[in-house]
Amino acid sequence: MRTSFSYDGSRESEQRQWNPGIRSISLHSLEGTTLCERAVATRSFDKLKRAWKSRRFTGMEADWFRACLEGLRALKPYRQDGPPMKTDELLKLIRHRRSVRVYKTGKVTERQLMTILEAARWAPSGANTQPWEFVVTRDRRKMKRVREIYANEWKQRKLEDPVHYKGLKKDYVGDVSVLVLVCGDARTQQVYLTTRQAADREKLSQASIANAVQQMMLSAASMNLGTVWVSVREEVEPELRVLFKVPRELRLLWVVPIGHARSWPQAKPRRPVEAFTHREVYDAAKVRAGSDIRAWPKS
Repeated sequence: MRTSFSYDGSRESEQRQWNPGIRSISLHSLEGTTLCERAVATRSFDKLKRAWKSRRFTGMEADWFRACLEGLRALKPYRQDGPPMKTDELLKLIRHRRSVRVYKTGKVTERQLMTILEAARWAPSGANTQPWEFVVTRDRRKMKRVREIYANEWKQRKLEDPVHYKGLKKDYVGDVSVLVLVCGDARTQQVYLTTRQAADREKLSQASIANAVQQMMLSAASMNLGTVWVSVREEVEPELRVLFKVPRELRLLWVVPIGHARSWPQAKPRRPVEAFTHREVYDAAKVRAGSDIRAWPKS
């Protein structure tokens, strides 16, 4: 029988919070608790397994041991004796990623998709709340409807301001193999026990979800698959919510197309590191003039 452990909000419970396998425990005993926590902290799967064989635990403590073993077994494939990738290889991948807006026919395999989602799963998040939820579709009719929703928004904005509105069309959302609707569960913000202000909790939550999306995009780029951030603005949010049947508790944040680029875009210019890096204190000489606050040149 599997025991479910729940987070009770206490300091002790917060310190024991761990995933996968367990959220927390509330044990007042025993030798097994210390052994398990030490094994979890060091990812010592083999040590915990030996402890399990050498001692006889029963009841709740036995369940706790089984949960630890299950979680550590899941982590075991990810243990490394050294860095899994050299720094220059990582930087090469980061520099390789592009925002792709023109796609060609080609399937994203289920294995590739699961690799991308696995990358998202390991993103850092505030209090390990993992507030992201992804609605994944391959349905061509849904993709066509998403394209219509964004096209209607573009037409309305252009009608309102035909001279100054420079928004890009989002027709490409209907041209890919996979479309991911990125949602966030704002209820997880209540777990940020030490963060008082609502605005600060919101920042932490959205940054956590953005971490997951960035890792998805890097994973996709490693397989030469294109992605791009597409914002879910207020004008399109209600129709997307209905189309994908997203509960009211969740926020709709971004749409991420995943597919094969018709051509890989050239890199755009980047500010030099020295321009945005300040040593010890902010360098007032580097404050950009108002005229410099603009879209960075595309070429």
